This record gives sequence, C-alpha cells and structure tokens, in this order.
Amino acid sequence: MSKVTEKVPPTAYRALENIVGSEWVTDDPAITESYVKSGESQDTLYQRSQVPPGVVVMPKSTEEVQGIVKVCNQYHLPYSPIGSFWGSHCGGKVPFHVAIDLSRMRYLEFDEKHMLAIVGPGQIFSPLQAEANQRGLYTLTPGGGSQAAVIGNTLTYGMSPLGYRMGMIQRRILGVEWVMPDGELVTLGSLT
Repeated sequence: MSKVTEKVPPTAYRALENIVGSEWVTDDPAITESYVKSGESQDTLYQRSQVPPGVVVMPKSTEEVQGIVKVCNQYHLPYSPIGSFWGSHCGGKVPFHVAIDLSRMRYLEFDEKHMLAIVGPGQIFSPLQAEANQRGLYTLTPGGGSQAAVIGNTLTYGMSPLGYRMGMIQRRILGVEWVMPDGELVTLGSLT
C-alpha cells in the first residue's frame, strides 16, 4: 500500500497548467495512485518504497519538458520522467514529487536512406520494430518486451536476448536531445 500523497503548491500547479494545459496535468488521487506500479517486478522492494506523485503532468514537446523542469526547480519539487513506466524502479520515492509522463511524446520518424529512426521519449518498441520490418530493417527488442520505452530502455538496460549476436543497443545511438536538470537543452552526437 502506498503512502499518502502531499499536494504541490497551488502556484506550481497553475504554472504546470500554463505549460501543458489543464487537461494534461492532475493531482486527482485516483490517477496519481495509478503511478505506483511496476511491470517486471510486482511487490518488490522498489515498488514498496514508491509513493504516489503529488501531480502528474504530460508534456507533448521538448519545450514543454523544459518548462516543467524549470517550474520544478523554481518550487524545489523533485521530479521523475517516465517513458512507458515498465519498471518499478522508475517511480518516485518522495511525497509531492512531479511525475513527468512522456507517453504523449510518442513520435517516430524514419530516414530510410541512412537507415535510422528518430524516436520520442514516450515511444515504445513495438511500432518501431514494425516500421523497421516494413523497410527491411531490424532493431533489438529488449528482453522486457515490446512495450518498453525505446529511449528509457536503450539508455538504461538495453538488454536483449539477441544482444549476443547483434551487439548492445546503446552502441547504436547516434545523437540525443537531452533536457538537463536545470531545464536547458543539450544536443549530443550527430545523425551523420
């Protein structure tokens, strides 16, 4: 059973609403409680240490993520970005934290000439693999399954049952746009 959720300050809540719109931010306990969950490990030490977020916010763009992080910093609110929330270790561990649910950022773009994909942080593996297959390409689907987030899984585990013959998926990252803890954007690598 999770612990009681504390509320974020009303001014911080309104600031988040101004960034994403009122329909994409909530502190409703029926919703925040659902963010205490896991996929691969039910009722583990990780899950038992989770608490519901004080607020859930769902950005649609990188600029909105930057704005959310800046609001969290301004009001000294801890935050957790969530891709597909497949793993229980992704959940917040302190009351009143902000869960940044990136599932609205599920975009997928292919450059067939250079055989590369550009994916958003909420994108899961199953559409990526399907689109790659239609182009005669392949990507590693992780051992966790096709519903894991591409970015989150690639940057953390990246493990696949086929890794022994195809290599580690982390080695296939060509470039990233990264929102830093201060809300600034950093671009690393290149798509060449």
